[in-house]
Amino acid sequence: MTRKKAGGAEKRACHARDYIQLPATPQEVQEVQQGCHAIAGIPRVLGLVDCTLIPIANPSVLDQGLAAMQIIVDHRDNSYRYELLSDSSRGAGGNYTVSSAALKHTGVYVCTAERGKPPFYTWYSNKQPLWVTGVSPPVSLIISPSRTQHFTSVSLSLSCDDQTNSDRWRVRRYLHNELLEDCSSSLWGSQTGSTCTISFTIPSHTGVYWCQSESRENGHPVNITVHSDVILESPVHPVTEGDSLTLRCLYKDSTPPILRADFYKDGSLIQSQTTEMIISTVSKSNEGFYYCKHPKRGESPKSWISVRGETVHQ
Repeated sequence: MTRKKAGGAEKRACHARDYIQLPATPQEVQEVQQGCHAIAGIPRVLGLVDCTLIPIANPSVLDQGLAAMQIIVDHRDNSYRYELLSDSSRGAGGNYTVSSAALKHTGVYVCTAERGKPPFYTWYSNKQPLWVTGVSPPVSLIISPSRTQHFTSVSLSLSCDDQTNSDRWRVRRYLHNELLEDCSSSLWGSQTGSTCTISFTIPSHTGVYWCQSESRENGHPVNITVHSDVILESPVHPVTEGDSLTLRCLYKDSTPPILRADFYKDGSLIQSQTTEMIISTVSKSNEGFYYCKHPKRGESPKSWISVRGETVHQ
């Protein structure tokens, strides 16, 4: 990506030296993409911006959906890069299977595709965090209020509950803008011992939270969503088969906050116009994405409810 005189309106030409002009034709776009991929191994990238605050002229070719810019973030010591999985399938409808999951497989996964010769690369898919932990991690993340969805502008407490020595654990989070942060070394929360407190929640606090020890041992992660109006009250941790499950639809600006609403699982209506949805005996078939919807207040975000096998006592 080079800085050069931009064509077009006279006013724009006067300030051409202040702009970075992106490729203006599909051929130029393809040439630059191939060059960036050869250098950095990142598909469909037209260049990297180093935060020097240089304005970028938006050529018409971008409006046609033929190209886009991908921002590569380097946050403190948490820089990242994409790494091609050596045994990932390149065939049509390709998939990737981990035959024997191990701790090393913990990470954030994406997929991309290519076609033609020379290759033309697609966008990256949505990012999917994957955690692999021991069968019974020695710590649990305790959230107060005890639910995965929370209103904006409220206080939220997250604690690492360890029966042996809770002070050696810290609360960490991964956000969808690629930020990996500690509660103790950031502005979004304050940590005392093993407890992290967020005093004023905002939507950007949405992310994956978990406890990590000094030796980098991880507890089970929890997806936390912060939303302004309607939320679903659902359990923080997986539900055990045979137990009961209660879901409620909450609205921030009503007293009491419980709404009479419709409840959905995986996009299908399962119960209508009720203040709470109760499953008396949970089974593996109840696992899925749930949300609630009110005709006037709107709908909640979706929450994944996981079901684990019944504990066998010997």
